[in-house]
Amino acid sequence: TNYKVEEIGADKDGYLIDYANETGTITKRKTAEVTVTNTRNKVEVTSTDLGINGIKTLDGREFKEGDQFKFYIRNSANAPKDQPTPSETKCVINPTSGNTANIDFGSTFTFTKPGKYIYIISEYQPQHDGTEIIPGVTYDTTAYRLTVETELEKNELKISKITIESSPREAVGQWTPLYEGDTLPKKQYCAFNNTYKPLEQTVALT
Repeated sequence: TNYKVEEIGADKDGYLIDYANETGTITKRKTAEVTVTNTRNKVEVTSTDLGINGIKTLDGREFKEGDQFKFYIRNSANAPKDQPTPSETKCVINPTSGNTANIDFGSTFTFTKPGKYIYIISEYQPQHDGTEIIPGVTYDTTAYRLTVETELEKNELKISKITIESSPREAVGQWTPLYEGDTLPKKQYCAFNNTYKPLEQTVALT
């Protein structure tokens, strides 16, 4: 009697399948022993490769000592419940000169199974709670949506598609495509522009 043993479904759940003696012939008074080993498959992708870096621009004046800007990456509201969270969810920069500065989260993502994962990247809005405001600075409300799709190909988990979109305000829900492809972008797609305008002052002369 000829036999063949095959495991069904484990590859779709993110496991590698390794067989030992999975095919053969059973003869009289002979026992066939088959070993099937599953190994969790995962791929690590750094934020730089995913495009989670960007540039901050301040129009109206140059950066100076004491300036601080914060940026966050978080799971989108419509992301899968078991979506992996990046190792770093916050980036803080303290530029002191010029009017442009690089943003680099330095995060690591670990995907362990096929799926579609959605993240939102945005600038912290200090005016929401009245603290940490730089007088005269208007903050950028632009949000960036990063979508990463992974799939199994010959028992290997790979990134199959990356999409980056932008919206002037996340709540608006109007997303403009910036990038789509199966290779990882290197460009700084996430650009946040702030504007500085001196506050008016009133002086009374007597």
